[in-house]
Amino acid sequence: MFREENDVQDIFDKVMKIGILKPIFPIYSRYKEGVLYLFFGGITFSIGICIYVLLFNVFAVHELISNFVSWICGVTFSFFSTKKWVFKNSDWRWIIVIKQMINFYMARLATLLLQEGLLFLFVTLLKWDGIKVKLCTEIINIIINYIVSKFIIFKRDFHE
Repeated sequence: MFREENDVQDIFDKVMKIGILKPIFPIYSRYKEGVLYLFFGGITFSIGICIYVLLFNVFAVHELISNFVSWICGVTFSFFSTKKWVFKNSDWRWIIVIKQMINFYMARLATLLLQEGLLFLFVTLLKWDGIKVKLCTEIINIIINYIVSKFIIFKRDFHE
């Protein structure tokens, strides 16, 4: 017999039931997956920025190398946090993890290239506002990455 997701409380459920957060628990529990996806996305973003600044500003590493290393670190953190906390994928067999990780990196690389293409088209060629275009491409990336992660990379198989 399978347990319903709502029957098992994790650390985030417990935190959301404390003090001033308690009134928003019903909203949180209804949209938990999306909230956690955005929460860990924020941490991923912070990791990427911090590593970039550390490498580029402190250690004077070339900006492209700094960006690549920060992207790898951010995507790696995102993979493990998304697998464990957002989509609660509990299959940790090496072959499955490696397959999921490759697919995760390829999806993130594809959306990175899509973003680069859109930035080139709208900012470089059409001279639109770079910040507005960047924000729009980030929203597109978040949506695509969420859909690919949920329905392809970490899809649930209830036939175990």
